[in-house]
Amino acid sequence: MLKKAKQSWKDNFDKVLSISESKEFAKVRKYYDDQYRQAIDGFLKMNKTTGFDNLFRVADIADIYSQIYVNIGVKFAKWYAKNFDKVVSKQTDVSGYTDIWAERFNSVSQQIAAERVTLVSGTAKATLVKVFKRLSSDPEFMVMNEREASRILRQKFGQYSKSQAERLVRTEATNAANFATLQSATDMFGQENLQKEWMTALDGRERPAHRTADGQIVDFKERFTVGGELLFNPGDPAGSAKNVINCRCSTAPFPKPDAQAAGTIEGFGVRPPVSIPGTKPPKPPTGSVLRTPKPVREPVREVIDDLPDVKTVKEAKEVAKKIFKDSGINISTITMSSAMDMKTVNKYVKQIHKLTKKYKINHSENLKYPVTLRFKSTKSFYGVVTRSQNMTEYFAGEGFSLRKINLGDKTDLIENRTRFKSIDSAKKTFKSSVDIKNSKIATLTHEFAHIISDSKSVIHKEFWNELKQIKRNYADDLKRYIDNENYKAFNDIYLGQYASTNMDEFLAEGFAEYELSSKPSKYARLIGEKVNQYFKK
Repeated sequence: MLKKAKQSWKDNFDKVLSISESKEFAKVRKYYDDQYRQAIDGFLKMNKTTGFDNLFRVADIADIYSQIYVNIGVKFAKWYAKNFDKVVSKQTDVSGYTDIWAERFNSVSQQIAAERVTLVSGTAKATLVKVFKRLSSDPEFMVMNEREASRILRQKFGQYSKSQAERLVRTEATNAANFATLQSATDMFGQENLQKEWMTALDGRERPAHRTADGQIVDFKERFTVGGELLFNPGDPAGSAKNVINCRCSTAPFPKPDAQAAGTIEGFGVRPPVSIPGTKPPKPPTGSVLRTPKPVREPVREVIDDLPDVKTVKEAKEVAKKIFKDSGINISTITMSSAMDMKTVNKYVKQIHKLTKKYKINHSENLKYPVTLRFKSTKSFYGVVTRSQNMTEYFAGEGFSLRKINLGDKTDLIENRTRFKSIDSAKKTFKSSVDIKNSKIATLTHEFAHIISDSKSVIHKEFWNELKQIKRNYADDLKRYIDNENYKAFNDIYLGQYASTNMDEFLAEGFAEYELSSKPSKYARLIGEKVNQYFKK
């Protein structure tokens, strides 16, 4: 890129990013201030120095990530398209694609949030504990009146609020902006027609490694070498903290000579093939990448568990590792909670064995990387399955790969998993219904559904499209029963509040009830039957 054009890119990118960061920072700073204020009130009134589970909630911080990526992402996607429209002979119509981009950027934000929000939340809570415990042992502070103590606390936490909010916004804003420009460039020109250049903000504050990387040009699908690491773009989550935190660099994707814009985008991330003069454009692919569904056989054949009991935790780990290996998943490490007795351990191992014998989980999105396996619930969740997609995989159109499985060691209270039978009122229980004898393996079974498939899958789209229709019918029925005050019918089909979180939890809650209830409800059966149709061995 010419020196003049390069400087123009940097100046404009920095200007747009600065404005965008300021807007997001104001909102994030307000959130931090509010959370710290609540903690200060608790400390002054009740001398509370620990137990801040209701503050800096993971779900709240995930929402912040979503807002940053959607707001900044859409702005930069449009910014890139608008600027390049001026220099290409065939303009690209990106009007009307705000919602499409927003949906994609939100999906990316949640993937990144899944890796980072626990640390962000934990850092803020650790700050509270550290400050309060230190001040509690300070005689001068403890004799102050409430007004003076409040002033000092607000001042101190105001500094933490500012620095932590700035770090979060700066780090994620850089990645969101660079990701969005790459996406916009892909939609305009196609990856094969693009190169990209690393642009460093040279103002004396840049990292030495980033100063060296300035001007590095690679093909679109390749990675930059920065400080000994391979990064797809500045802010790439695959990079270490020293290469990512507070980074202000940018990626400038630009078309190779004679590349033309692809015209109106036909679908997000998919551009129409560019016709070569004198040739016919290639036909679009036909057929589904998903195998033809097998017919459901009723009644569903019960898998007989012939696995003998294990005697030790070490043996349990070896058996669990082999069970997953037999299903194609390579488990790298296993961690078990010390709170699990051998009776519980055996329940877990037998349930894993039963489910892996019954369902196929050896698809490509589960086999790419070694996977860590944990049986240890946290304060934030009973269990969780983590998938990730690096930038290379994203732009290659690959799915989200399985990376971590935590099947937990705890589960929800049985009263939250017992169907409400009243005919006089509707009760929105938190989880779907399971038999009491199966309650201990409810978390494991719920999380196994996430191992089977994920709503962002690129190879199971047909399954998820059909599941979406089931969910629409479910929502329609619930509304109709409430409107007609038919509370019995409502209670008979209700899958719990958690099932309404998103499509993935709708699947997992319905699947858990289907597997663990002797009398699964209508929509639990429909979900279970759909899983059988596509994934049963």
